[in-house]
Amino acid sequence: MAAEKLLVNHINEMHEKHPEFKMKLLGTSGVSGEGFPMYITQCYFKLPDKEAVEKCAAALKQSDELIRRRVNAAWKWEMAWENNTEIMFFVTWLDTAYFFKNHNIFMGKDHSRFAIDFGLDVKEMDFVHHRVLENGDKEVFEFTDLTGNEKEVLEHLDEIEFSREFKEPRF
Repeated sequence: MAAEKLLVNHINEMHEKHPEFKMKLLGTSGVSGEGFPMYITQCYFKLPDKEAVEKCAAALKQSDELIRRRVNAAWKWEMAWENNTEIMFFVTWLDTAYFFKNHNIFMGKDHSRFAIDFGLDVKEMDFVHHRVLENGDKEVFEFTDLTGNEKEVLEHLDEIEFSREFKEPRF
């Protein structure tokens, strides 16, 4: 119930706060509904032209398909929205430790090389991280305001590893 509320609230919030954006892609969470998100990262950037938007959408779709092949993926990307050459998309984090370890992965050299293909300098991306509450609401997340559980996870972060196993492709 809370997951459905979160998705509905998320779509409504986009319509209210950003009516100029139209949904471009739904993303894994909207398709499979697997896992309840613990954090959501809102990513915003502007691309040079509509051709770059289509290249970006293709890259997001390819990334989503790879994530869907992972066994117990700890993140998914959600809906992508477009307004001409502006893009806003959301990454859903299903695990606190994974979020803590990877919340800035977009700024890494792998994503930088990938983004160049559609004319984006990742340094020009804006991010806002949100903590998802049990009732499906969300609040802006700051690393300076951790809950007791988050503090405990942070203390043991170096001890935590994640699987890189993939499911067999289905034909």
